Amino acid sequence: PDFTPLDTVPLVVPRTAARAIALPNDQILLVGGTDANGAPIATIELFTPENVR
Repeated sequence: PDFTPLDTVPLVVPRTAARAIALPNDQILLVGGTDANGAPIATIELFTPENVR
């Protein structure tokens, strides 16, 4: 796999402590985490790396 660092991209919902799951189609699923106030986030985001390069 290519582990080249990517530019950062803003999340739809900024979060910390989220889980990142690598999917077989090379996308990354971000699950949960907490917001800036420490409140849990109950949403997911789908990240497609080739859209960033």
